[in-house]
Amino acid sequence: MGFESKIYVGPYVVCKPQMVQKIIKIHGCSKCNIKSNSSIVKYCHECGCPIDFYDKQISATSVNYQEVMEKIHEGLFALSATDDVHIWAPNFKLNCEEFPPIKFEGWKDCVHEISQPLITCQLNTFKKQFEVELTILDLEYENTHEPAWGVVQYVS
Repeated sequence: MGFESKIYVGPYVVCKPQMVQKIIKIHGCSKCNIKSNSSIVKYCHECGCPIDFYDKQISATSVNYQEVMEKIHEGLFALSATDDVHIWAPNFKLNCEEFPPIKFEGWKDCVHEISQPLITCQLNTFKKQFEVELTILDLEYENTHEPAWGVVQYVS
């Protein structure tokens, strides 16, 4: 299994989930903070205390991006979803009438001018075409930024 570095060019939205304290159940030794994946082991191999379920407080994001993706019906997708930032981009082509979609032709060298009118058109189209999805992002995240246009490098 490998990773692939990709580049996205176009409109996107940056959302910053808040970090919150959550309590999760851990099966293991609460004294040694050792997790046990076995139901057969009854006692901790470090201290001899009984293995049981205990509560552990962890720091986690306030928003699960996968749950958000289900709510927006994949109109947008998460280019990046780290603990610090979730970057959302369109999952469909923008219907920007003034500028046809940029097409790259296989392995040929291509040059495409990125002009301010193109950026403005794509941003306005993004806001209109994905108005419902952007509203859902505003409801889910406390820190949703205004849609931006740029180049995003991400790993998948």
